[in-house]
Parts: sequence; structure tokens; C-alpha cells
Amino acid sequence: MACGWIEQRIHDYHYIVNTLLFPPLPSSDSEVPSTIYDTSHLFFFGDLNFRLAIPPSHPLAVLSHEELTRKLVTEADREALKDCDELHIERDERGSCFVGLREGEFWKFKCSYKYRLGEVDTFDRKRTPAWTDRIMYTAYTDSPDRPRESTIQNMLYTTIPSYTTSDHKPIVSLLLLPPSTSTPETTQPPTLRLPPHFTPSPDPYATLKRYTGRILGLILGYLWCLLTLVGAGSTVFGIGNFILGLGAWGWWRTRGPVLP
Repeated sequence: MACGWIEQRIHDYHYIVNTLLFPPLPSSDSEVPSTIYDTSHLFFFGDLNFRLAIPPSHPLAVLSHEELTRKLVTEADREALKDCDELHIERDERGSCFVGLREGEFWKFKCSYKYRLGEVDTFDRKRTPAWTDRIMYTAYTDSPDRPRESTIQNMLYTTIPSYTTSDHKPIVSLLLLPPSTSTPETTQPPTLRLPPHFTPSPDPYATLKRYTGRILGLILGYLWCLLTLVGAGSTVFGIGNFILGLGAWGWWRTRGPVLP
């Protein structure tokens, strides 16, 4: 993945943090909306699209695509490549995204991307395999001083190879949460403890952006429905019919009245 794409993924993360807002916490005197970090437990997962970035100085950089995919079969070789994982680099080394989130040992399972459709364990020859699909988590009992340790126990973290209808393999995780430290006398719900350098700030224009997106979505949706209707079920034919109709109307306007 090019550097620009990494920056876009990082931007997407911060955009989610700053715009996915909720009402203020009941224990808060502020009217500022809360973010996804204002909670006792946080789980963040999906196709995050971070890839493997093998530097030219790495011993495996000289391998061909076929040789590299064979190296990814064994856990020992995968562990040797974990430091080339872009998400690992940005989260654990640079701290540019997914701050405070922990993860299981992702290198213990084969890369979840990119496979040939219909195949159980055959990688696509045009793409470098990568762990694009991830599951991260944290709890209020996790210490910001130990960013790679969690009180949540990762009992299972793996892919489902038998799923062959996508070029991704779905991932699954079984997490054991720590017992609650709250007592009946607790008046405020516990929240995550974050590093001092990271303070999520709600986007003041988040509501405006949300409603603008909804309005634009409705407009585009109605236009798509109209074009599909004009095209008798085909959007492509609908666009063609619309252009033909517009051209015929323009021709009729410029032709002028016909005298008998």
C-alpha cells in the first residue's frame, strides 16, 4: 500500500472517532457529546485494509510472490513478518491510530487477504497477502502505562478458511472479560484510561456533516430510482434514455415551430 493510502486509513480512523458521537455521559456536567472512547469497554473490528510493508533491507524482501506466500504458511515465518504489518507499526510504534486498543497475536493465523475465490488456502498471485481484517479491544481496567497488555483475555483469534465466497477470510475472536471492579456504592460508571497525549475531541460540525450526508444520500437514491425506472430496471439504460430524451427535447426547442 502506498504511503498516501496509509494516511487515508489513519484519517478514516480519526474521522470515526471524532464524528461517531453519542449523548454526554450521565455523570458528566458538560453538554459536549461523548465519543467511542467514553465507555468502559471498546471493541473495534473490521476490514481495516492495512497491508504488509516489507522494507528493502528485510531478508524476505528479495523473495518472489510465490516464495513469500510459502513463507507465510508457518507461524515462525509469519512472526518474523509481524513488524512489517502497517497496522502494528502505526498503532504500536508510531501511535498514530487505534490509540489504547490491544490485539491478540494476529501472526498466529494465516493472512486473511487476498485469496482466490472458491479456494480454501490459495492466495491471489496479484496481491501480497496481508492481515487486513482485525479485531481490537480495551477495557477500563487496562493501564495506559502498559499499552500492549490487556486484562481482556484473548481465548481464540483466527480465520475461517472454509469461507470461500470472498477474497477475504472472516476472522473470529473469543474474548474473556475481566470481572467488574464496580461496587454498589459506585456512583459513576468506569471509563477507559487513555494515554495523556491522546484526548478524543468531538467534531463540532459532526451533526451538520451527518445531516448533509443523509440529504445527499436521499437525493442520489431518488435519482438512482428514477433512472432505474426510466431504464426499465437497468440504470445504464436509464442513463441512456435520459440522455436521448434530453437530446430530443433540446432538438425540439431549437427547431422552432413548423409552419403549414
